[in-house]
Amino acid sequence: AMESVQAVFNRFTHTAWSDYLNESDPAKVAELERTGIPYFLRNAFEKVREEVATTKVKEGTVAIWLLYNMGYIVKTPTSTFGIDIYSRYAEDLLDMIDFVMITHNHGDHYTKEMAEGMTRRNKPVFANFDIAGADVTRVEDGKVYEVGDVKIRTTIGDHNAQLLNYVVAYEIDCGESTDN
Repeated sequence: AMESVQAVFNRFTHTAWSDYLNESDPAKVAELERTGIPYFLRNAFEKVREEVATTKVKEGTVAIWLLYNMGYIVKTPTSTFGIDIYSRYAEDLLDMIDFVMITHNHGDHYTKEMAEGMTRRNKPVFANFDIAGADVTRVEDGKVYEVGDVKIRTTIGDHNAQLLNYVVAYEIDCGESTDN
């Protein structure tokens, strides 16, 4: 199934994606979301949003959702967090997640609006770069950060030969409620 979905995504151009994300007219957005990739992504997002809101995670386990090409949501018995959340609807998750981690400063790994919304709610945003209007915890290589019972160890590495010390890898210990 993922191969079939990926084949369709590969035909959805970067320009079409940008046009969809940057469209501000609600009527045009609704029209775009009636078919194709925007339809799929909107429905996939809504499904994940509903599941995150209603899923009760059992002690000793963790639930993980892939927002196709838009990041991950991780839920433990005691916390919920996001990694690289990038969606025109990312702000719909603000009241559900406790913190967010951003791996690197490429526009498809975060939204400024979500980072600002987390800041307004006094919820941590972890990244190795600043975001205007957001209070970002600037992570450093080899440090450990704690949010509730979640411990996050960071390693900063290269994205490619030109973007050195650019990407944060997060090693996440989800806490005692998940048997670490």
